[in-house]
Amino acid sequence: MAASVITVLFLFSCLLQSASTDHQIKEIKVHHGQTVTLPCKAPNNINIASVEWIRSNLDRYVYLKEDGRLMTADQDPSYVNRVQLRDDEMKNGELSLILKNVNNNDEGAYECRYEERGSWETGDQIKLIVLDAGELQRLQQITAHRGQTVTLPCRDPNYVIITAVQWVRSNLDRYVYLKTDGHMVTADQDPSYVNRVQLRDDEMKNGDLSLILKNVKSRDEGKYECRYEERGSWKRGDQIKLTVILDAGDLLRQPIKVHHGQTVTLSCRAPSNVPIAAVEWIRSNLQRHVYLKEDGYLNTANQDPSYVNRVQLRDDEMKNGELSLILRNVNSNDEGTYECRYLEMGEGCWETGDRIKLIVLNVRDGDAEDGKHSGRDDLSVIVPDLYMHGHLGVILPVTLIVSGLVGFVIYKKLKGR
Repeated sequence: MAASVITVLFLFSCLLQSASTDHQIKEIKVHHGQTVTLPCKAPNNINIASVEWIRSNLDRYVYLKEDGRLMTADQDPSYVNRVQLRDDEMKNGELSLILKNVNNNDEGAYECRYEERGSWETGDQIKLIVLDAGELQRLQQITAHRGQTVTLPCRDPNYVIITAVQWVRSNLDRYVYLKTDGHMVTADQDPSYVNRVQLRDDEMKNGDLSLILKNVKSRDEGKYECRYEERGSWKRGDQIKLTVILDAGDLLRQPIKVHHGQTVTLSCRAPSNVPIAAVEWIRSNLQRHVYLKEDGYLNTANQDPSYVNRVQLRDDEMKNGELSLILRNVNSNDEGTYECRYLEMGEGCWETGDRIKLIVLNVRDGDAEDGKHSGRDDLSVIVPDLYMHGHLGVILPVTLIVSGLVGFVIYKKLKGR
């Protein structure tokens, strides 16, 4: 009696083990954009009336075929025209599913089920993993110049009803853009994007979720991602890496050389189509600013004393983004790297403009080493402005005439000897 009980228990455990091994979850890894086959096989000696593929985190089915007909009434829209059986006649129990153009949203646990004589049986289970390399393929590189308008592309490949779309940037806590149920949400939008972003197609027809970003700034650089909601489930769309190209005026220019006592213009220009609330000039080796103008008023509270009454804007009204600075009576202590910064109306972040390295040449003609003026006439130099049209104007003293007269006097004295 005991032996028979042990035999029954042994056979029962074998059946359990067989059942568990038959439906072990198989792991399949695939790259974005590839075609993958999810294997499933029923016993080859039975007649199959229906076959269904489902995914664990979806309410609707992936694939369903009943009585020889494909059923699409309740199929998940993301799989329409992307799935088919490897053998449409299901000969020898072949129920494997072909999935085309794999994307990150396809990742999950799949299960094959089939119907035989009114009873549904569970077939193979597959865990599909979409490799990260696929994401890298979708990371698009876009470049734009400061001040331009750029479009960040994104499209839902399934063209289904989208209830919400969101754009985020990897290094920001707040979102760039959010629209839900037809309304734009700005409650937690990053302030730097307010009134600068909009969808290319506000109705999102044909799955177009592309974002237009106006008046690109250097601080807009980064990695953007599009996300969208369809049927209560959020999905990841395209990823964009935006690089803001520095124009000629944004680069550290060739060192500007100027003589002691001259007047020099340090050139800087902001985009001409934006109102400027404040402009500041700083020098790398100073703790205080060189020049600061805010809301139309000159701020001297924290100005470096050495620049008091020696600096002014070339255009006090800053028309067309003209932020160039005039520095009078240059001395050796003025040497260093200067940087122009400006704040646009309604913005909370400063934009970096031009950087200029100023070199004061060796003192000559009896000038003191401490940079004090010797009493000769003031010299003026207009530094090139890359944004201005026309030739450069350079005002020089009548040095050649004076030198000629001195030479003539020396010549007469030598001849008189």
